[in-house]
Amino acid sequence: MIGAFRFLSMLVSIGTKPTESAHQFPKVTFGSLRLAFGAVFFSVMWASTASAGDTYFKADFDSPNGSCGDANLAGWTEEADEDFTTVGTAGDFVSANCSLQAGDASGGFDKILSPIIDLSGATDPVLQFQIKGDVNLNSEQIEIGWRVGGSGFTRLELYSDTDDSFEMLSYVLPSGALSSTFQIIFETENVIDVDEHYYIDDISVQEPTVVSSNADTNTVGTLRYAINYANANATKDEITFDIGGVGPHEITLSSTLPVITDNGVSIDGTTQTGSACGNLWAGTAPTLKIRVDGASNSFLLFDISATNVLLKGLSVTRGSNAIRGLGGASNLTLQCNYIGLSPDGSAAGSTNYGVGLYNANTLVGGLTAGQGNVISSNGRAILTYSGSSATAIRGNFIGVDPSGMSARANTAATINHWSGSASWSDITKNLISGNTSHAINVEADDTISGSAGDLVIAGNYIGVDRTGGTALANGGDGINFDGGPVTGVKIGGVTLADRNIISGNGGEAVQLSNLSDIQILGNYIGVGQDGSSPITNTNNAVRLSTVSDIDIGNGSAMGRNLIGSSTVAIQMIGTNSALSINGNYFNTDSSGNSSILTGQDGLELNGAITTLNILDNVMGEVTQDKIEFWGGHTATGVTIQGNKLGVGADGVTNISGGIGAAGLRIWAGYAVTGLTLGGSGEGEGNVIGNNQLSGVYVDSATSGDIVGNTIYANVDDGIEILSTTAALAIYGNSIYNNAGIGIDLGTTGVTANDADDGDTGANDLLNFPVFNALSGDGTTIFYDFNLDTVSNANGYRVDLYVNAAADPTGYGEGETHLGFVDIAHSGGDLNFTGSFTGLLGITQEDIVSATTTRKTGASSYDNTSEFSLNYTTDAATELTASKSVDVFDPTSADLYALPGNDVISSMTVTNIGNSAADTDSIVIIDAVPSEMTFYNGDMDDGGPATQAVHFTQTGGANLTFTYASDAAYSNSGSRPANMAGCTYTPSPGYDSNVTYVCFNPKGAMAAGDPDPTATLQYRAQIK
Repeated sequence: MIGAFRFLSMLVSIGTKPTESAHQFPKVTFGSLRLAFGAVFFSVMWASTASAGDTYFKADFDSPNGSCGDANLAGWTEEADEDFTTVGTAGDFVSANCSLQAGDASGGFDKILSPIIDLSGATDPVLQFQIKGDVNLNSEQIEIGWRVGGSGFTRLELYSDTDDSFEMLSYVLPSGALSSTFQIIFETENVIDVDEHYYIDDISVQEPTVVSSNADTNTVGTLRYAINYANANATKDEITFDIGGVGPHEITLSSTLPVITDNGVSIDGTTQTGSACGNLWAGTAPTLKIRVDGASNSFLLFDISATNVLLKGLSVTRGSNAIRGLGGASNLTLQCNYIGLSPDGSAAGSTNYGVGLYNANTLVGGLTAGQGNVISSNGRAILTYSGSSATAIRGNFIGVDPSGMSARANTAATINHWSGSASWSDITKNLISGNTSHAINVEADDTISGSAGDLVIAGNYIGVDRTGGTALANGGDGINFDGGPVTGVKIGGVTLADRNIISGNGGEAVQLSNLSDIQILGNYIGVGQDGSSPITNTNNAVRLSTVSDIDIGNGSAMGRNLIGSSTVAIQMIGTNSALSINGNYFNTDSSGNSSILTGQDGLELNGAITTLNILDNVMGEVTQDKIEFWGGHTATGVTIQGNKLGVGADGVTNISGGIGAAGLRIWAGYAVTGLTLGGSGEGEGNVIGNNQLSGVYVDSATSGDIVGNTIYANVDDGIEILSTTAALAIYGNSIYNNAGIGIDLGTTGVTANDADDGDTGANDLLNFPVFNALSGDGTTIFYDFNLDTVSNANGYRVDLYVNAAADPTGYGEGETHLGFVDIAHSGGDLNFTGSFTGLLGITQEDIVSATTTRKTGASSYDNTSEFSLNYTTDAATELTASKSVDVFDPTSADLYALPGNDVISSMTVTNIGNSAADTDSIVIIDAVPSEMTFYNGDMDDGGPATQAVHFTQTGGANLTFTYASDAAYSNSGSRPANMAGCTYTPSPGYDSNVTYVCFNPKGAMAAGDPDPTATLQYRAQIK
């Protein structure tokens, strides 16, 4: 039974000579102190020797012969010459009704009574006393018994003394003795000596489960006796302590305590006066008054083979092992103990383990203040063995002193599963620091699982002191699951209380090998509890080796891990699958906008991978790469989206620290197939900036898509691809303000186009487009470019980008994506003109560049070129049209516009803009006025014109006009919609049926200065 006991010791003191008056033996009333669980202890003590000031009860036998029966005892009075300070004084007690006589020839019985003892509330009291005297007890028979409330005598024992030793007598009182009052009575006969006396010494009546002595003698009042009694007693027992003196009290064992087999027993050291459990996390150490010590002997101290056992408030020290839960035990609770420390907090550990568990359902500590244990200075702190289950470790200080500020190392292991298969429930809110080895450890030949769902490791400080602000290192890893079949573990969680601080350790913070189904959420690793102070783990923050189904972060703010100062934030080796690294801050403080320098990489991926998602992380200052793939491995299904590499969580702040290398680097030898870097969806693009090499660096046979990213202000190129076997589609990104070029294929710097695009290399060294003209009208973008490349059945995609400033090389980057156009290409240097609706518009003198991407399907791609030569956009084509009518007067006869005279109608088109018109786009359809008749003949009668229509141009308009194909007529009553509607063939001479004259000069009307013009003329007669 879980409980707390307190006993009250009451001394009956008669003192020196009392007043000479009628005097009965005093009545002793035992008070009771009831604690939380209501146990009561009683004790009355008399001095062990008769000397001045001692308290005892005696009777002399020097009166005349006679007898004294029970009825006369209450009438005893003290004689006038009574002297309590001297043994052997004659005539100490007489009775008004009878005399006690020496030489009782009549066979009378002489009796001695104890004081009246109140036993109300006692449960199983043990009576102890010693009979002493100056008589020779040989051949004497002393009948010892009790009576209740003046009733008849009940015998406990007919005692015969054979050696005059006056030994201590001990009796477990039967239930009939447990009433309001009780007296010890003994009778003796055949007293033959004058001035004989007996007295009752060292009377005690106490519960058998009260420890009132620090002896290890298996007598009542000792811990060993109490355990033996509890084991023999069928009901629940509460072993409490009431050892005299201030303490601490040390119980030094001579051998292992009896195996605890009593279901429901509690051994509670906090019942000792002056004990308190304190509050470890508040800095208030427990005050423990009971120490159970093995004196460095090679034996186990506590061995438990029962259910529902509580050990509380004890300092358990210097055994081979301190506490063991055997396989048959269950529901063992250990609270408020020092296991391996003396009560003053000094080291006094057991050589092997502090707690060893083979059993089911052990609670070590608790989450309420005062329940945690301090388990330190042992060889190993807590070991579980094969067959143990549902172990919960909560609220303890492990490897430190009670203040949580100094190390008291467990030297071989801390929390460790030793062999076989077992289950753990949780490891919650412990301080696990200062140990020589790993803090939490499962080895390669062991199997651990959660006892009910996931094993939870939450709210712990591992490798730091109680404040969480200073390193108090474990010599090994913080958490080491090294090769054992471990599944279903949650390290941290999504509440503040779940957060582990795993910092300052001598190895990795977390090492996971050959396991699956692990979540690492909401932890601070490599930083203090303030989220900004670096506390370095000597090796890596998280090291993964041949794992699957691993989630590091879950994309939420509370699930975010803050991973600060370590050699590498996350290192991955072996063969791994189904990995998610989502929403974490690497090498930053908790704001995500200030760097904390780590030793090397953010993510170092040196193993085979199938399916890896790196999503929405912020990565700050590192000495090498933010994300790095290296070694001779392969990866498939790698998605990197929404991350900020070298840029703070606000998307603006430079947190690169001015050191390091690439944002993403894929080294030679590591082939990534199916890489998705970014995406076209909201938030899928990465921001990769301020890195000291290229933003993205690929030197391997990597394929995939780089889409929707912002890559800027990197010290080298935006994207650098060196491998001749790389095949990466790069489109829809914002790449700008990098010190190198935007996309660099192969050798450093711009790789010029080659004829017919027959060269090979990184991304097949695909040629980029060459602009001839480019302009915009609103979001309509008009293009004219050439692309010299090989035929591709699926065609090509040409992406256009506008830049705020021209790259110094003259070749583009791609700051803002304008859109793209798909083209079919039959091979060679082909020209493409047309228009498309852009994502935004362009204006005159915008700086535009473009890339070519080879299509592998309707919406799939492989290689992308470098950026093209920058092109400064033209203004939109702006055409004006005018018409004039003049009298035809070839002989200068001053003719007027009168009926019968002819006139010349002239239509002039002028390009006043800064770009050419679309090819063949000028169409003029002029209505012949109804008061005129069209003339189909030599328009100027022998002048320069030879046909019915005459064409002239100025300023390099760059048009052509062929009468047979570019002039047409209509006799329709309404204007034709286009040239195709002009189908009438006029008769020679004047033809009144012609209602419209149609013109379509060929070519793209150029722009220039002066503005180019094109004029078309025809002749008609005034009616």
